[in-house]
Amino acid sequence: LTTHTGRVHLSKHHGLGNDFLVPLDGGATAAMARALCDRRTGVGADGFTFTLQSLMGPTALGTAGGSLGYDGISQSVAVEFDTWNNGEYNDPDSNHLGINVNGSVFSVQTVSVSPDFDNGEMWTAWIDYDGTTLEVRLSRDGVRPPVAAMTGVIDIPSIVGSSAWVGFTGGTGGAWETIDVMNWTFATSDLVSFGPSVLANDTDPDEDALSVSSY
Repeated sequence: LTTHTGRVHLSKHHGLGNDFLVPLDGGATAAMARALCDRRTGVGADGFTFTLQSLMGPTALGTAGGSLGYDGISQSVAVEFDTWNNGEYNDPDSNHLGINVNGSVFSVQTVSVSPDFDNGEMWTAWIDYDGTTLEVRLSRDGVRPPVAAMTGVIDIPSIVGSSAWVGFTGGTGGAWETIDVMNWTFATSDLVSFGPSVLANDTDPDEDALSVSSY
């Protein structure tokens, strides 16, 4: 008799903190995995940012993975919601807020958050800036808390300029997660000294200047 051995390996490592299934009948699909696996106990990656940037246009996008789609977007300020511990970027842990500047994911300030953002619950965030101080508040019940989870002194206009494109970036790597922004609002105020309002040149069909945008 002749003995044999064999192997079949996927071509890349996979994060084993994530839920997974291995049906041996060949019928596995991504939709089946999402339906059968309990994502609330998984380890998602890598997170997303809320970004203000003025140089690279409305289609600006950085690199993937721990760079959160933000790395490389110059003349910008971002708040990161990070769900993976990338030690190479000096992340404090696998669930934290951060303030990022000029397309770098080496955050100038971070704060750890508990429980995890990727716990399957609905989270609400408020990002406030008064011309000097940036504050981020978080809630799991939709009620705005009186105390900010993260507070940082930063001169955004000196970094970004007098106007900006505002939006979100995100990224995944070996592990993944689904991030749904259910709705968001951006509003400017005369209390914030950006020079001309970020939306001062925008008008609605009646040619009125816009100060609030809801999505």
